[in-house]
Amino acid sequence: MISERAAAELDEAPAFWFVGPVEAPFLVENVEAVLPLLPYFVTGWDIQWSGATSNLPADIRVIELADGGFRVNSAGLGGTESVFKNSYDAAKGLAAALINQYVARDPTKIGLKTGAALVDGGLVVIIDDSLVGSGLPLHLTALGNKFFGDVQIAVKIEQPFRGICLGLTPEVRLPLPEECGILYREFVEGYTCMERDGRAYLKLWDREASVFGETAPIQALVFLDRRKRAAARLCLTDDAGLMKRLLPTALAPHIPYCNLISALKRLFDETEAYHLHYSNSRDAATLLSRRFGKKIATHSFDQ
Repeated sequence: MISERAAAELDEAPAFWFVGPVEAPFLVENVEAVLPLLPYFVTGWDIQWSGATSNLPADIRVIELADGGFRVNSAGLGGTESVFKNSYDAAKGLAAALINQYVARDPTKIGLKTGAALVDGGLVVIIDDSLVGSGLPLHLTALGNKFFGDVQIAVKIEQPFRGICLGLTPEVRLPLPEECGILYREFVEGYTCMERDGRAYLKLWDREASVFGETAPIQALVFLDRRKRAAARLCLTDDAGLMKRLLPTALAPHIPYCNLISALKRLFDETEAYHLHYSNSRDAATLLSRRFGKKIATHSFDQ
């Protein structure tokens, strides 16, 4: 049974907050319930208190449950309703809801469940069929390139195509594989700000990571082909069948399906596409850095 004190806390009216782009923020109810944990999952989003009441309906509501859990409800085309057991998972769920809303309210944006790194001024977008992140963007960051996203980015589908950083913090599955190399291992350990549920969450310096809302031109789409034993090999391709691998990465409930297909086809047709055959991420990252960077990174994974 819930205590009288807890019951009183649940009955208190939560506050309202503006979260997101300063020029067009989202109204979030009760964000203070998970606010200390939100920066572990998303950074660069402006947060301002709106008041104890609001005449406008909230775009997202964080609801504290009597059993200690949380419900995160979001409205609109990108809307979802999810229940979480603790405040950590609720903060991560709120970050996802904010990103879904950010993408879904703009007909010129789509989300892609892909990672990306900024290599010499252009984005190298990594398409991994697992949709959970390959780790390659962070390997590229350890080589001196700029982190842009490891599991999701947005894309402006007006020409010229540009990627948009969503401010998601990088996360790494633990334990690290032995073949990752000493440099990468030290990089992850040095920037880890939290470990939880078999994952490390990293806080990168400003110059090492793009910030929320930053845009960059897309210079390459790289489709991964991981094998047990294979030297890293990058092959330019015009295989139209790769569209079947690009389509599942798209998150765009606000765009008619036929328009989404057309936008992805234009992106594929107008961007160099590559097959990357590899067996470990450190060799793959070195190859990508050398191929797309005018200046070869001075670091080496062979240390």
